[in-house]
Amino acid sequence: MVGLILLVLCWWLFGLTTSDSFWREAVSAILGAVATIIGATAIAFIALREQLRRVEEKRLLKRFEDLTWKHSSIRVGAMEIPGIAVVASATHDAGWDANTIVEFAPEGSPRATDELTARALDVTLPKLQAQAEERKLTFFDDDCVDIVDVDLTTINRDGKRRPKFTFTPAKARYFDFAVSSSRLDAPVDPEIDPLQPSLRQLWGHGPSSLLEVSALPAVAKLGCGTVAVTKDSRIVFGIRGKTFIASDSVSDSARRSLHFVAEGMIPKDLNQEGRVDPKVGITRGLDEELNIGLSSRNIGRVAEMISTGVFFDQQRWQPCFSYLSRLDITWDEVQTAAPIARDAWEVEALISLPFDIEHAGVRQLLLGTHPDFRLASNHAAAMLWFALLHNHGYHVMRDHLLS
Repeated sequence: MVGLILLVLCWWLFGLTTSDSFWREAVSAILGAVATIIGATAIAFIALREQLRRVEEKRLLKRFEDLTWKHSSIRVGAMEIPGIAVVASATHDAGWDANTIVEFAPEGSPRATDELTARALDVTLPKLQAQAEERKLTFFDDDCVDIVDVDLTTINRDGKRRPKFTFTPAKARYFDFAVSSSRLDAPVDPEIDPLQPSLRQLWGHGPSSLLEVSALPAVAKLGCGTVAVTKDSRIVFGIRGKTFIASDSVSDSARRSLHFVAEGMIPKDLNQEGRVDPKVGITRGLDEELNIGLSSRNIGRVAEMISTGVFFDQQRWQPCFSYLSRLDITWDEVQTAAPIARDAWEVEALISLPFDIEHAGVRQLLLGTHPDFRLASNHAAAMLWFALLHNHGYHVMRDHLLS
């Protein structure tokens, strides 16, 4: 306000002076200085407001992450993603790895097989295999990665104290996960006793922190997934139904089930240092499912990969890493590339929606109200939430999910 008054005053004085006079030159100089000061002040105010917005967003996200552990779900407005506890999430201007460090230790010793898991392998596994065969779904006992320990320390980075998580991986088998962690709320043999307690009840475990994975009696199977977004800003969804666990989780047959590129990590997903690395798993998944990668046979590339979230799935005791992969090809080109991918058979079809929370269909997917489609799992919902959170920021996401 003071600046505007000075500007008006100088302009009035300018009109009282005569051309080429000393006072005209003096007033002109003062007028220019006042205009410069007003402009600089406005720029500084905008920068300060943006900085305050970022600080407020980080504060809200930290409180939000803590609440997800308390409620065992992500709750924003009318949206609820059950079973998801957030370890770290991206902000509007940076991936989570800007403030949190995650490292993987060398391979550790495999987790001891619990007696309930051993029993479930005898009783439950044959039934699951029969179901998969009847429905013509793939169900293999592949290698997977179990997180047997997580350690938390703090380190100095850029003059600030940052949390550092160290994950210790170990080899495990998929069938062990399929009959235990994947079925925590099911009894081992309901045909003998329908009122038999569930595995979760029998084990009596309810992790309240990622650091408690070492005490779990069953596999904490490491997962990763990415939301792929095309050059023309379209989200790539896959309609799945040919893999056993994915289709087994679909209870709403009236709506088709959507997922993203999601991978269970395998012991061979190693980086150049020989350590397990979720980004390697994502790179493998994009290649196998969408034909996106760096080889000569790939049609598209990842222009940018952003770390959007780390979360722990309380429903299946799974630590998971979520990413946003921006592709260098358009949606039309993805449809050309994907059918010749190695594992294209896992996806019945691809569809796309705008990468924008303002789009009604995208909001409906997060809210679970879409008339034609549903997200295949809480993992898929979390991945979409984290990607959109980075794209729009917490305040915009919250405002669009209020109803």
